[in-house]
Amino acid sequence: MKSNPNKTRFRLFLVGGVLGFIIDAAYWSIVEKKLTFAGYLSTVTGKMVPFLPIYGFGLILIYLVQPFLVKQKLFLRGIILGVSLTLLEFWGGLFTVATTNQRLWDYSGHFLNLYGHIDLLHTLYWTILGTAVSFFFEKYPPEEWSWKRILQKENKEK
Repeated sequence: MKSNPNKTRFRLFLVGGVLGFIIDAAYWSIVEKKLTFAGYLSTVTGKMVPFLPIYGFGLILIYLVQPFLVKQKLFLRGIILGVSLTLLEFWGGLFTVATTNQRLWDYSGHFLNLYGHIDLLHTLYWTILGTAVSFFFEKYPPEEWSWKRILQKENKEK
């Protein structure tokens, strides 16, 4: 049975937003050497919201280009994902500044940055993370994600 593509995208948005919050909080807590939470929704609401929409959009982006990516060699897949996700981060930075008059991240002091919204180091991070997610999607297609299917697989393995 084929799943509804809109439900799949919504599920990816939710999963990406929550996992992104965990990844972002862990990263910035290590960098800042203290527990750190940030994000667009937290800035807008003034409360800690454990959800980062940009990561949800990132998962949807990977999902949408996945049919093209599976035909590509590792190097080209990485380049496509690195550029795509970095562009998403750039547009997200511009959007955040336009809607909140605040920067949620600032790479101005980093090597090869563009207006402080993107830089070479984070492009490398997105390339690696995006490529890993792409291979994960290849093995575990998001259309097949459901509790019912997960439980059926567990019961078959017993």
